[in-house]
Amino acid sequence: MLRSELFDSGFWPLWVGAGLLMFAGLTTCVTGKIPNSISLWTLLLGLTVALLASLDVEPAGGVAGGIGSSLLTVLVAAFLLIPLWSFAGDWIPGGTVKMQIAFAAWVGSVFPVARSLAMLLGATLFGVVVSTVVTAVTLKLAAPRSPDDDRPRRSIPIQLFIAAGTVAGLLILTWIFPTRSM
Repeated sequence: MLRSELFDSGFWPLWVGAGLLMFAGLTTCVTGKIPNSISLWTLLLGLTVALLASLDVEPAGGVAGGIGSSLLTVLVAAFLLIPLWSFAGDWIPGGTVKMQIAFAAWVGSVFPVARSLAMLLGATLFGVVVSTVVTAVTLKLAAPRSPDDDRPRRSIPIQLFIAAGTVAGLLILTWIFPTRSM
């Protein structure tokens, strides 16, 4: 039976971060957006956990990341995702980009730099693929509307699907590339 190492107790910060990512996704279903406060607190809490891991104060055993890995992962995520948002802002909302960047702090608190970057980028790409497929299917199945129909269109909660795909991507990547192989 395949078992992901992500279920080990030392990876609890990653699951807290994933929970916050999913919470932001559910928030978009209810409010249609992600408040900046959720992104900001997710980032600050992730950096705090990373700092505690670096100081060996944080109670999770086996955590190999820290504040350096967390900060670098956040910077790389911002460097890659902000330009993507500027080109595809109509498709990827700014709140989604901010949440993925905030989630980077949590990934960096658990993994060393190289693995943290690989896990975050791979999982985020998987999340983007999942959300693209769901969006395409949703739009394909949507009933056509007449041009004179002025009712507002219901938006698709992209963050929810990117978050779910990101979590699934983390599990898949950990099964394919366990920690001892990187």
